Amino acid sequence: VLKQLPNRSEIIYWCKLTKDQGMCYDDILNNISVKIKNDKRAAQITTAEILAQIQMLIQSCLSSELLDYDVVSSSKLTLLYEILEQIGKEKIVIFVRYVKMVEIIERELKKRGYRVKFIHGKSVKNINEKQDVVDNFNNTNEYQILVTSDVLKEGIDLVGASVLIHFDLLWNPAVMEQRAGRLDRIGQKNNVTIIYIVTENTIEQKMYERLKERKDLSSLIVDNGFTSSRITVKELMYMAGV
Repeated sequence: VLKQLPNRSEIIYWCKLTKDQGMCYDDILNNISVKIKNDKRAAQITTAEILAQIQMLIQSCLSSELLDYDVVSSSKLTLLYEILEQIGKEKIVIFVRYVKMVEIIERELKKRGYRVKFIHGKSVKNINEKQDVVDNFNNTNEYQILVTSDVLKEGIDLVGASVLIHFDLLWNPAVMEQRAGRLDRIGQKNNVTIIYIVTENTIEQKMYERLKERKDLSSLIVDNGFTSSRITVKELMYMAGV
């Protein structure tokens, strides 16, 4: 099977938070720090509470618009525009987990004249409609770019595209590989390029480093897979960078 697949390469693009994003990120980080250091309940913080704070940190790395911040700013979007110019006419799939971010990317790319379509769990009524969107993308030139949430990470062929852009990162390397597997599979006729866009000196950088070590972080966030039933302050401080 491997001999039948074209070559696959990976590229990482690093970017820094904009000034406004940095302010948003620091506000969230400070709130976490204050809670941990001053809250008498710190030893009893639940996984759900940790998840909510960490998700906000991650969202601020994508765009301040996700958090309804006063100033809309996204260094990732700015870098994405540059990457798309370099790619040219190849078909592209952009993955991002947040529905609102899917719609933001589609909106901004349309403003710049790209032929783009978005799809997420709320945008299609059933599996047949989802498959129609995918077939149209794979087999016609109506759209060059498909922006999707992880609704398409399983059971769908996206071999019409040769470039995958991870606009965000996931905790589980196996699930990240499921994204790539939509393009890098039997039926793919072109070499596949996997692109990561990561904000440096943020929680995303720690996630990327752990993913490259193939360490599954999903148990930390989802399954609470520690010997203790409560996540420790030390573990939270490491992930959040407090």
